[in-house]
Amino acid sequence: MSILRPPLGYLPLSFTDRDNLIRKLRKAVNRPDGNTHVLWGLGGVGKTAISLKFARESLDRGNRVWWISASSASEVTVSMLELAKSLGAPEEQVRQSLAGGLNPADLLWSYLEREKKWLLILDNVDDIRTLTVEGREAGSGSGWLRPSRSGAILITSRLGDATQWGSLSKLHHVEPLDPHNSALLLQHIAPQAGSYDEAKALADTLGFLPLALHHAGAFLASPWSTHRRFSGYLNAVREDPTALVNNRVRGLATTWESSLDILGDQGVKQARPILRILSCFAGAIPIPKWFLQGNILAKVCGDNEQAVPEGFDVLAKVGLVEIIDSGMADDISLTIHPLVAEANRLYLGDGEESATVVSVTVDLIVRATQVLDPENPEHLSRWLEILPHITSCLANLGAHLTDEDAARLARASSFVASSLVYSGHYDAGLQVVNVAIRGIATGRSDIVEAGMLWIYHERAAILSFHGELRKAEQEYRSVAAARERLFEFNHPETLTTSYELVRVLGEQGSLSEALQLGQRIWESRQSILGVNHIDTLKTGALVAKIILKQGEAEQCFQICEALLNAGDAEHDHNRSLLTLSIRSLRAQALMNLEDFETARAELTSVLEARSAILRKGHPAILESRYLLSQALRSMGHPDDARRELRTVQSAVRANLPPGHPLAAKVHEGLVSLEGE
Repeated sequence: MSILRPPLGYLPLSFTDRDNLIRKLRKAVNRPDGNTHVLWGLGGVGKTAISLKFARESLDRGNRVWWISASSASEVTVSMLELAKSLGAPEEQVRQSLAGGLNPADLLWSYLEREKKWLLILDNVDDIRTLTVEGREAGSGSGWLRPSRSGAILITSRLGDATQWGSLSKLHHVEPLDPHNSALLLQHIAPQAGSYDEAKALADTLGFLPLALHHAGAFLASPWSTHRRFSGYLNAVREDPTALVNNRVRGLATTWESSLDILGDQGVKQARPILRILSCFAGAIPIPKWFLQGNILAKVCGDNEQAVPEGFDVLAKVGLVEIIDSGMADDISLTIHPLVAEANRLYLGDGEESATVVSVTVDLIVRATQVLDPENPEHLSRWLEILPHITSCLANLGAHLTDEDAARLARASSFVASSLVYSGHYDAGLQVVNVAIRGIATGRSDIVEAGMLWIYHERAAILSFHGELRKAEQEYRSVAAARERLFEFNHPETLTTSYELVRVLGEQGSLSEALQLGQRIWESRQSILGVNHIDTLKTGALVAKIILKQGEAEQCFQICEALLNAGDAEHDHNRSLLTLSIRSLRAQALMNLEDFETARAELTSVLEARSAILRKGHPAILESRYLLSQALRSMGHPDDARRELRTVQSAVRANLPPGHPLAAKVHEGLVSLEGE
């Protein structure tokens, strides 16, 4: 996840030729004028470095400073809400904003305006659409960017179109350094590397871009450089013909490739493939060390796991990555400059080396989905940490993926999306799905189609969570048909999608079709998996639920009894949740059979058990409370039922998307109680 602490490790030791701009900005930062200040210019021109200078100055003055990397709209939303929470916003309001019940920008500013002397920096806003929130554009003054004199907002961007930024933003063009100051900067960083004229010649080749100049100087001063003078490094840069692949980052790409060549000559051959892998992830956003599994990265280090941390260390010492150590256990991460990442991705091609880099990158993502548990609340922060890196891979690697890796990445991404939705981050889950659909080309082969069907399956699930049941039904039908064509009806993946199709059919009242298909799935799973398998029991419970909707309460009750008695001795977390779902369904059957007291006791017990193992605001907990209100009403306690329903309604608004089916049920329940 993007950090709120400024990455001061990237702050240059020397600033050159920026006096006028810094003087102008210092006044705006120290005495906020109500405008957002936008530093715009080419990548690598020094916009981030200038922002870091002001971050350091503001911290030294005792001000509060927050730093957000604006790589995507969902990243901005998650980070801004993290900021709101740190300023005192209740967890319930934050969750409500994530679920779409509150405008997240309104929530943030309701707390931000109470603060004094602060600086908020949004780094790398290269797509202004990332600052649009619920239809409010960046330049409107009513979204994320608002006029304030209690603090200052500073933005770095490659976009200099004043019409898009709006009248409340002031734009400051950051240009490359002039030739004279570029040469002085190189001599300052590498004072033993040569004359002023030699430094000026190298600076000219590097486009006078501070990022490239700092790297070249740092490398020349490092113990790994075989070139000790500006002239030698200049010749190495000019010898790389592949730099012509992209004019915008030609000089920078050439600079870093020359450095990697030199490191390879010095025996640090793992530096290049490790940097290529890191470049697949999101620039400027910390990549947690727990995600960069050494045993996986060893595949590009000659199967030597010990070479991985050495590669990290060397890349950090020559200025290509930064290692961030918070001082807390297991809180170490790496960051890579966005332009370094972009330039390195230019070298991904069709060769064996690139194929290995891409495959290992996918391995890291797959491994993360294996070690993180979507039902463990403590893992949520880690899902959010890797979210921007997964979306970066989906957006940038599509053309370089083999069919097998495309299928693996699609499957892993669907699991990430599912886990985010499970934890209440519906928009973030949808973002993963949409980026995957755009980034992974379909129609390449059956194996890619099979992988992408998991993405479409997850999109259907998100649609159903938002109450768009008809669209979800159509998506599930399409996926089920494709899976039956690729495999067969009895294949586990086909049955998984068909099961969800039954669920949405039942929600819409298409009970006859739902029951027919549900019974067919149940019979298949009993035959293939056995009567005690958790998937078999889930299907039986779904069939029983449809039967109850048809008015057959006694039959539903009998099926629930049989399912509860069919469970074996294994009682893992998922099986416990299923048991609670079946008990809840049995209680609903009892209500229909007018055994209200027993039903109420059972629903109360289920609610207590669910509350002990699920996150607050989980849909299953809210469903239990809704059903309990129905039991209270049936027992002749309308006031108690009304109070319970109002509490549930507030919780639904705070935790679920506005169109979630439970929201409509709660509303209907309150309306029906008006005359009682």
